[in-house]
Amino acid sequence: MQMPFGKHKDHEVSDVPVSYARWCVDNLNLDGDLLAELEERAEGVYDNWGDGNFQYIGRLSTDSWD
Repeated sequence: MQMPFGKHKDHEVSDVPVSYARWCVDNLNLDGDLLAELEERAEGVYDNWGDGNFQYIGRLSTDSWD
């Protein structure tokens, strides 16, 4: 799905910065598929390979947190 608005308009949701996805979820009145994809993007766990690029490696599970 592509972002329908903003500075990342026409970019895939999976390509927008995590901080932007979190800001959208926290500050905009969204619903439906866009909200779901932004939430997944904002809550995913990403690994930085040291070159400025991040790779999605999964969702963080809180089941094992004490």
